[in-house]
Amino acid sequence: MGKPSIFSNRYRKEMRKRRNKTITIIIVIAIVVILGIILINGSLNNWTKNNFNTKKVSQGNNDPKQNTVSKKDTAAADEKAKAKEEPQKPVDKTFTVTMPDGKALNIIYDDSSSARKITNIQNQDSDIDFNINPSGTSAVAYEKSKQNVLLVNADGTSSDITNTSYTSSNGTVFSKDSILAQNNNYIWQQSPKFIDDNNIAYISQLPWFDNRPSKFIWKYNIKDKTNINTNITGTNIQINNINNKGLEIVIDNVTQYLKGDGSIAN
Repeated sequence: MGKPSIFSNRYRKEMRKRRNKTITIIIVIAIVVILGIILINGSLNNWTKNNFNTKKVSQGNNDPKQNTVSKKDTAAADEKAKAKEEPQKPVDKTFTVTMPDGKALNIIYDDSSSARKITNIQNQDSDIDFNINPSGTSAVAYEKSKQNVLLVNADGTSSDITNTSYTSSNGTVFSKDSILAQNNNYIWQQSPKFIDDNNIAYISQLPWFDNRPSKFIWKYNIKDKTNINTNITGTNIQINNINNKGLEIVIDNVTQYLKGDGSIAN
């Protein structure tokens, strides 16, 4: 359609129509261009990020040897940190002593301070009772089946302190082995425990060899190596542990406390 004549009645109307159409086309083109630019920039940014991440991963996995070394270094650092966090458990230190019948015992000791101290016995033997003196310098190992007693010192030495014989008032000597051979239920020496660092209490039926039920508390002195009857007696005797009152003993259900000199207190 040609341009309308300037003298036509419809000239102004047609020109307005054309102008509005042109403006609309320009606006549409501008919107399309703007949307295109936005879409292109978004795609470009995504591509750049993905490409950058791919390069990072590629660079990180580029050298397998380097990755292996890195993992080893990390593991070593973790182990070192863990070792610092968890203090190492001390290893038990032991020495070996031998019971009178040849049975070997492993004695656990601690030498972290200036003086070595006995802390326990390693052997889990139900036939052996073990008791340590208050300072930890000595211990007694008692073999229940044979009624043998071994004194153990923290320096690793030991000695047999079994009361092997008893001499009666008329001079007759009775040996432990012969009495136990005749009566294996006889209590010659039982439940030795420390009263203090130098004295050990134990239960015995000495001096009687008949069937009477009486028992006595005897005392062994480490320094002078003597066995003495304290004359503390009863039918049922139990020796417990040391407390601030002394060595706890229970005589016929009465609790008392034994001192190193052989005296007792309530």
